[in-house]
Parts: sequence; structure tokens; C-alpha cells
Amino acid sequence: MDSPNYANISPIGPRLKPTEYLTHFESGQLSSLSLLKLVQRGFFISDVQAMLASSELYTSKGILSRDIRNSRRKAARCNIDASKARLSPLKSAVAYQYAIMLERALIIFGSQAFAEKWLNQPCKYLVDKAPLELLDNTFGFRSVEDYLTRFGSGIYQ
Repeated sequence: MDSPNYANISPIGPRLKPTEYLTHFESGQLSSLSLLKLVQRGFFISDVQAMLASSELYTSKGILSRDIRNSRRKAARCNIDASKARLSPLKSAVAYQYAIMLERALIIFGSQAFAEKWLNQPCKYLVDKAPLELLDNTFGFRSVEDYLTRFGSGIYQ
């Protein structure tokens, strides 16, 4: 599957959810095994960039920018067309964690602005770290996910 061109998507038109940029499927349509296969293959860099560009916070913080540059350089060294360049499976998993957490925060907070503010604000429950700082590894992601679930259920700490 080639990476689609998101340049023609109108900012006024319907927006994709963060995970949809990466997977090309609506949330809940993929089984865990199907998602695993996509991650193992690696997400197209252009799809990761489109997902990151959908968030002012992710863009301003340069999330995954070094990994994207490295993947592009590797593709160039291997004579791979830039439009077909992919992130590694590990970095694809991290990109998915960023996408899923933004999507879940959007559901809880109801707006992109509030979701991004929450992701960027230090939290006592998360040892005074901003949720965004913890999303690049499994244990941090789980901690943020747990806290967001509790918060959404009305359990504040």
C-alpha cells in the first residue's frame, strides 16, 4: 500500500483521528494482530508526519522529528523512494502511542486545545511529569493511559 498524499485535505473538512493517519482504518476496525502487523512493517513516514502535523503540540515539540530524519537518510542510502520510506517497527509503535493518547485525550477533554494542554501540563500523579514526556516508552504510556482512564471516570488524584 502506498502512502496517500494528505496535502489536499482541507483543514475545514472532516479531520482524521490521529490513529487513522497511521493505519488508514477507523478506530476499532483493526484487531490487535492486524495492528501488530502494521507496526512490524513500519508506518510510512509521510503518514507519521501527517499525524504529527494534526497536533500543534506535537509539531511544536518536534515529536519523533529526529527519528523521521534518520529514517529518511537511511532510505536515501538504500535508494528507497522517499514516499515509500518507513519508520522502524519500534518507532512505529511509539508513533502509535502518541496517536492513541492524543485520540483518547480528545475524547475525554472534548477539544484539541484542552487535550493538548493536558498532555503538556505536569501532573503530580505522573511524578510531576507532563503526560507527553512519558509516551515514548511502554511503561510511561501505560501510566498515562491509567491516569487518563481514572480522570475520565471521575477519579482524581
